[in-house]
Amino acid sequence: MGGCYNVRHALVVDLWSSRCGQVDHGTSPSGRCSATPAELLFLNGPIDSPEQLDLYRAPLGETPLTYLRLTASADALTDRVRARAHGQSAARLAGDDLVGLSEANAEALAGQALRAQVHADHTFPSRTLDTTGVSVEDAGRRILAELMGDQEGS
Repeated sequence: MGGCYNVRHALVVDLWSSRCGQVDHGTSPSGRCSATPAELLFLNGPIDSPEQLDLYRAPLGETPLTYLRLTASADALTDRVRARAHGQSAARLAGDDLVGLSEANAEALAGQALRAQVHADHTFPSRTLDTTGVSVEDAGRRILAELMGDQEGS
């Protein structure tokens, strides 16, 4: 899983650079861009610990970062993993590595996801959004409402 973070770091830098100009990682103490900054950059990925959060924060320098962990019930997690394994998820993911997963492996993966969620709840208290029973579209609207609410209050 460590290689995934290196790719993610590169993607953050590419996204940020394309929106606000060249990021000077070598000489700038903050690593922030010099052109007009983006108003909102939305990133997606696991945040189960402060160390994982730091991997998102690193390429953005001192840029303020708001994060929101998405959670779901055990049944909802299991249903979502099964749907993805059968290629029937409402959230179509390019290159979804769960498509074709056996039932046993899907169950095991759902259990692992739930354990990671519970562990994060206890060791990394953070703002969460429960997505149990929520459509992909509604979850997106709720996420944006949460994030835009932060910007309006700033």
